[in-house]
Amino acid sequence: MPSVVEPILARLKADASVTALIAGRIFPGMAPQGTDLPYITFTIIADAPLNHMGPGQLPDRHATMQIDCWAASYDVAYRTRSAVNNSLAGHREESANPPIDSVLQLAERELPESPQDGSDVTTHRISQDMSIWYRET
Repeated sequence: MPSVVEPILARLKADASVTALIAGRIFPGMAPQGTDLPYITFTIIADAPLNHMGPGQLPDRHATMQIDCWAASYDVAYRTRSAVNNSLAGHREESANPPIDSVLQLAERELPESPQDGSDVTTHRISQDMSIWYRET
């Protein structure tokens, strides 16, 4: 089964407003140590089939993807979050593998990170949960 990650990642990497901010720095899970800011990380936090009472299994699935936008300033984190949301919210792509039926924003959180290196520089993080409906092929 193809992963829903590939078409979402391809869309973000192809979006000029996203890449202008992060220069292709999009990572599954965690960014490598020492990665320059800003960047995006993402994780599938849930993925399940559409259940029903009839026989057999439907091809429809629902995933929730957490997308985190990391930056040295709140302004850049927010602009990156906005570019991601503008790229994905309302997106539908029948030609993707797997086909994407809809992408909607579920929630958003602002999560500043305290310095871990003894400095006084806060890393700004804005996290979005995106609802993705797609079909197994």
